[in-house]
Amino acid sequence: MNQHEILKEYLTALYRAEVVVSDNPSEPLYFNGADSLTDYRIHLLDVELPAIACLREIRRKEEEDNVLAVSVREALLELQTIFGEEDGHATHCYLTITHEGMPVEREYLDATERELLEEYLRLQQASFLRQKKWFESRKIPLPFPGTLPGNDTDIAEIMALHLHTSLAITPDNKYRIKEFILYFCQVWNLPAEKDYYTLISHTLARPHPTAYLEKLLKELREHIELLDRKRK
Repeated sequence: MNQHEILKEYLTALYRAEVVVSDNPSEPLYFNGADSLTDYRIHLLDVELPAIACLREIRRKEEEDNVLAVSVREALLELQTIFGEEDGHATHCYLTITHEGMPVEREYLDATERELLEEYLRLQQASFLRQKKWFESRKIPLPFPGTLPGNDTDIAEIMALHLHTSLAITPDNKYRIKEFILYFCQVWNLPAEKDYYTLISHTLARPHPTAYLEKLLKELREHIELLDRKRK
């Protein structure tokens, strides 16, 4: 296969998350056609190993091409939005679950099936993270070198301000929101691996959910008062 076909096959393995629930106790569910974790590990390695050579070549070329480097980072950001974490459980943007040809919700699975699905999703995500590391060693300068000094809860308040007010036009789809969060982290040089999506919900559920925003508003008012005094 050529490089395009190799990468397409690997990306397909990452984008797909198709679960078929069976009535066989020894094989309670199939994930992307695999009937066991061992089978799925072998499949992942089968498509991942050829992709490594292609990714190494791309990594080498981007050393001399910042435009390519930025494009690769954008592609990685898009890929990262596929995988997520909610309340300690792995998620996948395109996860589908069927039983006897009918779609079912994740909550339909029993405890054993949910645990098995979790392991499949973790294996899939781990494969992506292994490849992502090829590109993390080279830091691409961002147009704005600043960051946000607040703690995780403070930053979650600022994200909520963007997402749940008229401040900005932002997406309302869950997975598009996660994509917005990743880009927000990229712009402000924040760690993108944090589960800000869940943290925002927890932050807004606090007894005082806007404490940091009110602190910032107080600082702004004090600055305006200082400007007023200087004008007099």
